[in-house]
Amino acid sequence: MIDQLRVEDYRVSSSSLQNFYEPSRRYPGKMHWDYCFVFNVSIKEEVKESPWLSSSRYLDTGEGKIEYGSAQGGLLTRLRLDG
Repeated sequence: MIDQLRVEDYRVSSSSLQNFYEPSRRYPGKMHWDYCFVFNVSIKEEVKESPWLSSSRYLDTGEGKIEYGSAQGGLLTRLRLDG
């Protein structure tokens, strides 16, 4: 993501690998496995928004009901970011 935000000066203070093995929502009766690489990154410069990110926006996890893909909801809960 750092390269997509075009940030050159950053510091990674921690990283972890989170994984989830749970029933698939798309394929009933099957299991789905997600790997999520999580980095805590600090930046001191302005983010230079790339054209392909212009239609995205920041979502505060306390903003109400947000529909997440496979592991994202579990990831937020595990990282205690689910509001």
